[in-house]
Amino acid sequence: MSLNYNLGKIVDRDTICWEDVPDDYSRGMMDMIRVDEDTGQQQRMSPITSAIIFGTMTIGLNAVTEKNFDDFHDRMIIVQTVYDTVMIMERSGPDDPFVKRPISYTELRQHIGLTTNATSMTKREFKEQIMKNLYRDATRERHIAESKIAEADNA
Repeated sequence: MSLNYNLGKIVDRDTICWEDVPDDYSRGMMDMIRVDEDTGQQQRMSPITSAIIFGTMTIGLNAVTEKNFDDFHDRMIIVQTVYDTVMIMERSGPDDPFVKRPISYTELRQHIGLTTNATSMTKREFKEQIMKNLYRDATRERHIAESKIAEADNA
């Protein structure tokens, strides 16, 4: 199933969600591009907007609203901490390396009104999913360590 999104209810969506790029812009793999109908300027979706859209799948909430904002924000922080995802890759200049950084509280607030078709989870389902994944990862790490020890013993 494709991930669909709607930015129509975001206040100032044309400046919050889109940024101008030069006509010769070299599109990145995850870039979503459009042409502004009024100016004809080529624009790419803000990396912040894109990260929030894709983050709705992991966060388990398919909209950023006034009502669910605190829960969305808290889940986003949990996901950023546990998985190091729902982050933005940016750099200071064209020759500088990309650096990962979290989405700020203010940046998320600017996206109230964003919706997707991601599957929603209750708080309980979200917590259970996080714990399940943490145990899976811990078990995998243990198995890797055990197999390395066994290989060393057999060498």
